[in-house]
Amino acid sequence: MFLIIKSIFERKDDLKKVNKLFIRITALVILVGYYFFLLQEMNMVTITRYFAVTLSLYLLFLVITYFYKKQTFELYVIKIFTRLIITFIYSFVLIAGMSIIFLTLRELLNINIPNNLYLSNALFMMGIFAPIFLLAQIPRQNENLSLEGYPNIFEILLTYIIMPLISVYTLILYVYFFKIIIIQELPKNLVTHLVLWYASLSIIVIFFISPIKYKNKWIKGFSKWLPKALVPLVLMMFLAIGIRINTYGVTESRYFVVALGLWIIGVIFYHIFSKKKNNIVLPLTLAIIVLLSVFGPWSSYSVSIYSQNNRFESIINKYNVVENNTIVVKKILKFLMKIKKKYRQL
Repeated sequence: MFLIIKSIFERKDDLKKVNKLFIRITALVILVGYYFFLLQEMNMVTITRYFAVTLSLYLLFLVITYFYKKQTFELYVIKIFTRLIITFIYSFVLIAGMSIIFLTLRELLNINIPNNLYLSNALFMMGIFAPIFLLAQIPRQNENLSLEGYPNIFEILLTYIIMPLISVYTLILYVYFFKIIIIQELPKNLVTHLVLWYASLSIIVIFFISPIKYKNKWIKGFSKWLPKALVPLVLMMFLAIGIRINTYGVTESRYFVVALGLWIIGVIFYHIFSKKKNNIVLPLTLAIIVLLSVFGPWSSYSVSIYSQNNRFESIINKYNVVENNTIVVKKILKFLMKIKKKYRQL
C-alpha cells in the first residue's frame, strides 16, 4: 500500500505536504483497522483474504507505477522480475553463509551462539536487506526502457527451454483431449489443476515474450497460436470442475479455480481478438478479480456457504429426516444404519 502511495507522490509533485501526510495517516489507519478487524485469528478465511489483498496491492503497484508508459510496461515488469530473482539468490546465499559461520563458531571455537540467532539472521535478510536491495533498482518514473535492456539469459530461458516444454505439454493435453472424446469418457478431476497452472504459466510466458515476439518466426508463431490452442483445453477444465461442483457443490477452492479460469479465458480472447494489445490490462483485471473473490456477497466464502447450505438442505429433505423444521436424530441414525447395511452387503 505504501509502495503505491510513494509511486503516486513521485508522479504528483504538486501535492502539498499536508495532503501527503493525510494520505499516509489514512493508509496507516486502514492497515491497523485491517489487522484488528480482519486478522483477529488465523484460519483459512483470514489467511486467503490476506494473501489475496497482498497480491492485488502488488499488482496495482505494477500498474500505477508505469501506467502512462504502456508501450514499455512489459520491460518494466521484466526488470522487476529479474531483480526479484537476483534478490532471492543473494538473500539465500547470505542466510546460508551466515548460518554456516554461526555453526562453525559454535562447533570449532565453542562460542555460545543462541539458536534464535539463525532465525533472526533470516528475518533480517528477508525483512531488511531484501526489500532495500530490490527497491534500489526499481525503474524511476522518467526512466526510458528499450529492447536493448531485455535480459539475454531471460530470453534464452523463455525461447529455448520454457516455450518448447509448453509446446510438448500442450501436445500431451490434446492427446488426452481427443482420447476422452473418442472413448466418450468424462475428464479426470486432475485435469482441472494441470490445465489451470499450465494455462496460467502460458499467459505469463506470452506476456514476457510480447516485447520480442517479432524477433523471429518461432516466437511470433508461438505468441499467435498458443492462445488459440488454449481455448479447448480451458473449456475441458471448466467441464471437469463443473462436474465436481454439480456433484459436491461450490467450495472456496473450486470458486478460486473458476475465478482464475474466467480470467484466463478472458485474457485468451483478449489476445486473440484485440488488435491493439495493452498488457497493462492483465495485472489490473487480475487484481480486481482477486479482491472481488474475497470481499462482498459474491465472494468465495459467501458463495460456498450458500451452496453447501443448499446442498445440505436438499440432502436432509431427500432422505426425510426433518419434522417441523427440525432435524430428527433418530431418523438420521436409521438412515445411517441403512447405508451401513448396504455397505456390508457390497
